[in-house]
Amino acid sequence: MRRKRILVCFIIALLSIYASHFFINSNSSILNGTYSSNLDSFMIMSFDKSNDNVFYFYFVDNNSQQKSDQGNFYLKNRNTYVINSSIFINEKIHYQNNEFTITVNGVRHTFKKTNNTPTVLILNP
Repeated sequence: MRRKRILVCFIIALLSIYASHFFINSNSSILNGTYSSNLDSFMIMSFDKSNDNVFYFYFVDNNSQQKSDQGNFYLKNRNTYVINSSIFINEKIHYQNNEFTITVNGVRHTFKKTNNTPTVLILNP
């Protein structure tokens, strides 16, 4: 009887570990929240899955002016998303381990998640 109880506890522990691993991995493949560029701290992308899959792109232009772009995104397959805006037209990004790489003005940037909550900035025109 004691062995049976130990075996049941062991199986429950294994299932708990497996379930938590699955939950962590599945959430890290969902594009949502705020991401910062590894090359430019003023370059931010924010994805809001709960608001009709809207994304925002914030950057500083060549004249040192803050700019923004807004568009939509959708999941194409398991880890590949497609973003559309005035700057990014059908741009595919491969999202894995809370980061993705994308080319902006000919330069490859890696964006890493900085916050689970999407950031919305209001910029003056």
